[in-house]
Amino acid sequence: MKNIQFAIAIIVVGLLGMRYTIVAREHDHKQHQMKTTQSKEQTKEVYTCPMHPEVTSDKAGKCPKCGMALKKKAMSKGETKSEKKTEMYACPMHPDEKSDKTGNCSKCGMKLEKIKK
Repeated sequence: MKNIQFAIAIIVVGLLGMRYTIVAREHDHKQHQMKTTQSKEQTKEVYTCPMHPEVTSDKAGKCPKCGMALKKKAMSKGETKSEKKTEMYACPMHPDEKSDKTGNCSKCGMKLEKIKK
C-alpha cells in the first residue's frame, strides 16, 4: 500500500514539474526586453552642432565641419537618432547656408529650398 502511495506521489510531483516547465517556456520575455530598451533609449544622450543639425554624436566633442562644440540635444520619449527625420533647407546659391527651418539665406536673401535626401 505504501509503495502505491509513493508511486502516486512521484507521478503527481512529476506532472506538476512538467506543467511549470511548459508554462515557463511559454512565458513571453519581449515585454521585459522592451521596457529595458525603452529606458536605455530615453536616457541616451545625443549631441549636435548648432550650425549643422545633421551632425550628431553620442558624446561631447567638436563638429567636424566647423569646429564648434557639440551641444546636448533634448530627446523626446521613443525618439532615436535613426527615427528622427529632420527636413533640411539650403540656399541654391550658397549650399553651405543650411537650416532645419524655412527662411531666407543670410548672405543673399534668397529663399531656402528643401534639400532632397
